[in-house]
Amino acid sequence: MLSHHWQNIMHRVLSSQCGLCRFPILAAAQPNALRWCDHCYQYLTPVKRCQRCGLSLKAEEANIESICGECLSEPPPWQRLFTLGDYDFPLSREVQRFKDHGQIWHVRALTQLLAQRISTPAPL
Repeated sequence: MLSHHWQNIMHRVLSSQCGLCRFPILAAAQPNALRWCDHCYQYLTPVKRCQRCGLSLKAEEANIESICGECLSEPPPWQRLFTLGDYDFPLSREVQRFKDHGQIWHVRALTQLLAQRISTPAPL
């Protein structure tokens, strides 16, 4: 009989659960290499954002400008901002796990996803 510790390890390795939210991944879900559920993967899908502050732009703003009105009137000190999404669940949880607990297993996947969104070369 396996110890409780090994049972937990086997459950995590063999079960199909999202790497971000830890909820089960449904069999009908779209497969992705990151082992994230459709909800978490969709949350990290790019949306039109202000290139300076990262706030999501409304549909009417997104068609006109890539910079929000506030950044046009008072630009921040940086020229360009790249982001995966809002600092909200599940992204906020992963950042906290990395910063506060040293849990780094999703950092590579998140940085690869972010790197795909950076125009080449990134403006400095």
